[in-house]
Amino acid sequence: MKKILLLLLFGGFLSVQANGFAWAGETGHYPLASKGILGSSLPPPGYYLEMFHIFYRADTVRNRHSRRVHNDFKLRSFAYAHKFIHITGKKLLGADYGWAILVPLVYTDVQAGRAGLHDSGFSLGDIFLEPIILGWHGPRYDIAFSLSAFAPVGKYDRKRPSTAGKGFWSFMFTIGATVYFDDAKTWHLSVLTRTETHTRKRHTDIRPGNNFSLEWGLGKRLLPGFDLGISGYCQWQFTRDSGSDVTWDRDTRDRAFSVGPEVHYLFKKPKLHCILRAQKEFGVVDRPSGLVFALVATKLF
Repeated sequence: MKKILLLLLFGGFLSVQANGFAWAGETGHYPLASKGILGSSLPPPGYYLEMFHIFYRADTVRNRHSRRVHNDFKLRSFAYAHKFIHITGKKLLGADYGWAILVPLVYTDVQAGRAGLHDSGFSLGDIFLEPIILGWHGPRYDIAFSLSAFAPVGKYDRKRPSTAGKGFWSFMFTIGATVYFDDAKTWHLSVLTRTETHTRKRHTDIRPGNNFSLEWGLGKRLLPGFDLGISGYCQWQFTRDSGSDVTWDRDTRDRAFSVGPEVHYLFKKPKLHCILRAQKEFGVVDRPSGLVFALVATKLF
């Protein structure tokens, strides 16, 4: 049967057979909608705790032709993650140097009535390690660069799609820029790109195809600490899934796009920067299609 991908926001591999119905697929690690407006602007030297609350819901699956299939499908996923960031104050190649680590916890509930599938669970996801973060700042621009990896330490059970671990390493290259259209930096456009490569999946001969993601945001600063705008993402799988255990169509490469509103507000006391974004997916191929809501709160120390 043709491949159907389950986007589980740090989620895992699905291989279920029921009533003669089979699903199988892979996705990358990076959770889309993590960044938006000002996404390529790194903070000044200091210690930060970034708290992600990302909710994804989908009631439809799109096939390789982007046509709606499996109307009895439901996916609800909530990711809660803490990211500790240290921008050290040291310089490397003229940029501010920093590092970060992120630990995700994920609850997932997935149903497919015709397949007789209903699985839910809460578990630790794969830990994100970012040993190199570089940020350049100019009068009308910011540039961000990083090298990072997802370590497969999360709970992984290939027979349970609700488990949050994936069972393979992912390595990610990130580069992006924010451009300010006026000297006061009230209008800004940010574009952040991420390229993921994956290793072979544990206990299988499957290597997921590589992914390219682009997150963008156009915003306006209305008041000090208050920004409003629109943001979205694009993601393409640009290499085929490989390995002798791949049973689906290797030439089908998934993709997804989204757009929606975003708001930022900086609370001076207790030094908390809050971001709220909501995005609707469109143009989806070979994966679920739905809505994503993200609340990101960053504590400044």
